[in-house]
Amino acid sequence: MRNAIKKRKIMVEGKTNLKNKTCLVMDFGLFTELAVALLRTFGKVYYFVPWQDDFPSSKKQKIGMDFDGLTRIQDFWDYMDKVDLIVSFDTYNGDLCDYLRKKGYRVFGAGKAESMELERWNMRRMQYDAGLPTQATLKIKSLDDLVTYFRGIRREVKQLLGNESNEAVEATYKRIRTKYDGFSEGYYVGGDKVKLAGEWLNGAQKKFVKANMRGDIESFYVPDYDNALSKFNHLAEQFGHRADTNEIEFVIEEEKEGVEPGFDGIQINGEYLSPTSYGYERKGQGYIGRVCDYEDLPEPMKFLNRGLSRIFKQYVPTMSFFSNEFLIGQDRKPYLIDPTVRNPAPVGSAIYCELIENLGEIIWYGSQGIKVAPVMRYKYAAGVCFDSEWAENHELEVEFPPEMRRWFKLRKAYKKNNKYYSIPGFTSIGSVIALGNSIDEVVNLVKQRAEKVKAYELQTETGGLEKVKEEIIEGRKFGISF
Repeated sequence: MRNAIKKRKIMVEGKTNLKNKTCLVMDFGLFTELAVALLRTFGKVYYFVPWQDDFPSSKKQKIGMDFDGLTRIQDFWDYMDKVDLIVSFDTYNGDLCDYLRKKGYRVFGAGKAESMELERWNMRRMQYDAGLPTQATLKIKSLDDLVTYFRGIRREVKQLLGNESNEAVEATYKRIRTKYDGFSEGYYVGGDKVKLAGEWLNGAQKKFVKANMRGDIESFYVPDYDNALSKFNHLAEQFGHRADTNEIEFVIEEEKEGVEPGFDGIQINGEYLSPTSYGYERKGQGYIGRVCDYEDLPEPMKFLNRGLSRIFKQYVPTMSFFSNEFLIGQDRKPYLIDPTVRNPAPVGSAIYCELIENLGEIIWYGSQGIKVAPVMRYKYAAGVCFDSEWAENHELEVEFPPEMRRWFKLRKAYKKNNKYYSIPGFTSIGSVIALGNSIDEVVNLVKQRAEKVKAYELQTETGGLEKVKEEIIEGRKFGISF
């Protein structure tokens, strides 16, 4: 495999001297380090983060400034005709990517395929229509209805009227059922409608709640109404008069038991590059990944990817990093949790900076639909993120040994007088990573390196990597070799 990869790399590099090319990365501040990684390939990399607002601050203008060779620019449109390639590593640029492609610009970005991540209900419908295993999923159109679903109509009626009026219960259920078109596939997929009726009447339990706008809410778990009441009250206060309107769409998914592995790779027009990687992540606690040829991926992962490939092909041209976390248990069926049609963050994107040696070539040729095999010389990767609550409201200096720079990746950061700073407004400031040829090697390296990073009120949790190792062992029971 390795010789074939090297041969392919030499062949494509012979076509174009990319050191004579310039690249423009449009970002929101999360993937500054990937822009730096492109400097290994391109002669110059411009970096743009939008900062315009009704009352703009200089904070966002700093991101990427004097940052290890990047050329920070403040006006995107002034430079788009001066570069050879435009890159988007994130979502929310899909319409711009497609517009620029139509105008003849060379662009690497997901384009409208980003809707697979951003429009959660539509994605679940496409998953169901593609014949993939689909967990019971319900779309709810207002916060008031969401509260009713978990509280239960019977309890709600009793609280309002002081008694369980069957007539009022039936009238309320009929109104809900009519509003949601009899719980047709426009609102409910993958589940039992009889069970759903019982949930509306008596109150739902053990569900995950998601919304399209992550800035509104992050996904959260509801064991039952009483245990989530504080959360519902908070949302009511947050949304105000919008709570009883159809402006906010919620997606509710059933809880399923099992482990949660994920594919981490690159897709070019719905086709996946090889070699690739996959792994396990515990949010906020750590990630461990394994590199392999695409054909050597666990079969449930390839099965899921085949279905998602058909969906990607509806959006051609599209090219992006792509991750798909899924849940698999005793039935060995992969249930998609969330597709990520961008670089996975924070640890995944940090690892890609060092794991993929020919990242620039992949992006240059991939922008034209040409697949180039990634060069990855290690079998395993691991990492943990580091956070500081102080960074929410204050600029933060981050220190680490200069000779270990490549193992510390920052987000929303800039550099001044050879010191690194994160801008205020974001507590997740970076990641510590390691590459190696065994699980124990990369885990131990991360633990050692995590002790070297310093910042005020810094929190770096490495103990979660041991829990990830336990999940790797558990996953083998369900057909996820590692």
